[in-house]
Amino acid sequence: MHILIPEDVPFKISTTDINVFYSERGGAKILLDVLSNENGIEKKYYPIQIFFEVVAELKCITLNYYELNYENYKIESNSSRSSNYSEIIGFYQVKNSTLLQQSLEKYDPKHRLNLSHYLIIGNDSYIELLASRYSISYTNQP
Repeated sequence: MHILIPEDVPFKISTTDINVFYSERGGAKILLDVLSNENGIEKKYYPIQIFFEVVAELKCITLNYYELNYENYKIESNSSRSSNYSEIIGFYQVKNSTLLQQSLEKYDPKHRLNLSHYLIIGNDSYIELLASRYSISYTNQP
Protein backbone atom coordinates (compact mmCIF):
# COMPACT_ATOMS: atom_id res chain seq x y z
CA MET A 1 0.00 0.00 0.00
CA HIS A 2 1.26 3.50 -0.85
CA ILE A 3 1.07 5.92 2.07
CA LEU A 4 0.99 9.37 0.44
CA ILE A 5 2.17 12.46 2.30
CA PRO A 6 0.88 15.67 0.67
CA GLU A 7 3.55 18.22 -0.13
CA ASP A 8 2.94 21.56 1.57
CA VAL A 9 2.02 23.62 -1.50
CA PRO A 10 -0.70 26.28 -1.97
CA PHE A 11 -2.28 24.62 -4.98
CA LYS A 12 -4.11 21.55 -6.22
CA ILE A 13 -3.11 19.69 -9.38
CA SER A 14 -6.19 19.29 -11.52
CA THR A 15 -5.02 19.04 -15.08
CA THR A 16 -5.05 16.78 -18.11
CA ASP A 17 -1.95 18.31 -19.72
CA ILE A 18 1.44 17.65 -18.11
CA ASN A 19 4.75 18.28 -19.89
CA VAL A 20 7.93 16.56 -18.72
CA PHE A 21 11.44 17.53 -19.83
CA TYR A 22 14.32 15.32 -18.67
CA SER A 23 18.06 15.78 -19.09
CA GLU A 24 20.70 13.42 -17.75
CA ARG A 25 22.76 16.32 -16.39
CA GLY A 26 20.01 18.90 -16.00
CA GLY A 27 17.38 17.11 -13.93
CA ALA A 28 13.69 17.19 -14.79
CA LYS A 29 11.25 20.04 -15.44
CA ILE A 30 7.56 19.36 -15.12
CA LEU A 31 5.16 21.96 -16.50
CA LEU A 32 1.49 21.90 -15.58
CA ASP A 33 -1.47 24.04 -14.63
CA VAL A 34 -2.59 24.10 -11.02
CA LEU A 35 -5.60 25.44 -9.18
CA SER A 36 -4.90 27.93 -6.39
CA ASN A 37 -6.36 27.25 -2.98
CA GLU A 38 -6.95 29.99 -0.44
CA ASN A 39 -8.66 29.12 2.83
CA GLY A 40 -10.15 26.02 1.25
CA ILE A 41 -11.57 27.89 -1.75
CA GLU A 42 -10.39 26.95 -5.23
CA LYS A 43 -9.67 30.21 -7.02
CA LYS A 44 -7.91 30.22 -10.38
CA TYR A 45 -5.75 28.13 -12.73
CA TYR A 46 -2.17 29.18 -13.38
CA PRO A 47 0.95 27.49 -14.82
CA ILE A 48 3.87 26.28 -12.71
CA GLN A 49 7.16 24.49 -13.24
CA ILE A 50 8.47 21.92 -10.78
CA PHE A 51 12.20 21.40 -11.18
CA PHE A 52 13.91 18.32 -9.72
CA GLU A 53 17.66 18.83 -9.49
CA VAL A 54 18.77 15.17 -9.41
CA VAL A 55 16.59 12.43 -10.89
CA ALA A 56 17.42 8.75 -10.48
CA GLU A 57 14.23 7.41 -12.06
CA LEU A 58 11.26 9.01 -13.80
CA LYS A 59 8.14 7.26 -15.10
CA CYS A 60 5.20 8.77 -16.95
CA ILE A 61 2.07 6.64 -16.70
CA THR A 62 -1.02 7.41 -18.78
CA LEU A 63 -3.63 6.11 -16.38
CA ASN A 64 -5.65 7.65 -13.58
CA TYR A 65 -3.59 6.94 -10.43
CA TYR A 66 -6.55 6.94 -8.05
CA GLU A 67 -8.54 4.46 -10.18
CA LEU A 68 -5.53 2.24 -10.92
CA ASN A 69 -4.65 2.02 -7.22
CA TYR A 70 -8.22 2.09 -5.92
CA GLU A 71 -7.56 0.20 -2.67
CA ASN A 72 -3.77 0.44 -2.68
CA TYR A 73 -3.14 3.97 -1.39
CA LYS A 74 -3.91 6.08 1.63
CA ILE A 75 -3.46 9.84 1.91
CA GLU A 76 -2.02 10.67 5.31
CA SER A 77 -3.08 13.98 6.78
CA ASN A 78 -0.40 16.65 6.84
CA SER A 79 -0.85 18.44 10.17
CA SER A 80 1.62 21.18 9.17
CA ARG A 81 -0.66 22.29 6.34
CA SER A 82 -1.73 25.88 6.93
CA SER A 83 -5.13 25.56 5.29
CA ASN A 84 -7.75 22.94 5.94
CA TYR A 85 -8.76 22.06 2.39
CA SER A 86 -8.81 18.50 1.11
CA GLU A 87 -5.51 16.61 1.22
CA ILE A 88 -6.13 15.43 -2.36
CA ILE A 89 -3.72 17.90 -3.96
CA GLY A 90 -1.96 15.66 -6.50
CA PHE A 91 1.63 16.18 -5.25
CA TYR A 92 2.95 13.67 -2.72
CA GLN A 93 5.93 11.92 -1.23
CA VAL A 94 5.50 8.18 -0.75
CA LYS A 95 6.15 7.28 2.88
CA ASN A 96 8.31 4.18 3.50
CA SER A 97 8.54 3.56 -0.24
CA THR A 98 9.47 0.00 -1.18
CA LEU A 99 10.57 1.20 -4.62
CA LEU A 100 12.94 3.72 -3.05
CA GLN A 101 14.37 1.20 -0.57
CA GLN A 102 14.94 -1.36 -3.34
CA SER A 103 16.56 1.25 -5.61
CA LEU A 104 18.94 2.98 -3.18
CA GLU A 105 21.72 0.43 -3.62
CA LYS A 106 21.51 0.88 -7.39
CA TYR A 107 21.18 4.69 -7.59
CA ASP A 108 22.73 5.98 -4.38
CA PRO A 109 24.78 3.35 -2.49
CA LYS A 110 26.62 6.04 -0.47
CA HIS A 111 23.39 7.89 0.41
CA ARG A 112 24.64 11.28 -0.80
CA LEU A 113 21.75 12.24 -3.08
CA ASN A 114 19.01 12.34 -0.44
CA LEU A 115 16.47 10.75 -2.79
CA SER A 116 12.73 10.68 -2.13
CA HIS A 117 9.85 8.97 -3.93
CA TYR A 118 7.43 11.55 -5.40
CA LEU A 119 4.09 11.29 -7.19
CA ILE A 120 2.63 14.10 -9.29
CA ILE A 121 -0.92 13.13 -10.18
CA GLY A 122 -3.00 14.72 -12.92
CA ASN A 123 -6.47 13.68 -14.02
CA ASP A 124 -5.56 11.11 -16.67
CA SER A 125 -1.88 10.47 -16.00
CA TYR A 126 0.75 10.63 -13.29
CA ILE A 127 4.50 10.97 -12.88
CA GLU A 128 6.50 8.86 -10.49
CA LEU A 129 10.01 10.02 -9.56
CA LEU A 130 12.92 8.99 -7.43
CA ALA A 131 14.56 12.38 -7.08
CA SER A 132 16.28 14.83 -4.78
CA ARG A 133 14.97 18.22 -3.74
CA TYR A 134 12.75 20.29 -5.99
CA SER A 135 11.87 23.91 -6.55
CA ILE A 136 8.68 25.47 -7.89
CA SER A 137 8.51 28.43 -10.26
CA TYR A 138 5.22 30.29 -10.68
CA THR A 139 4.07 32.11 -13.77
CA ASN A 140 1.04 34.39 -13.70
CA GLN A 141 0.33 33.50 -10.08
CA PRO A 142 -3.04 34.83 -8.84
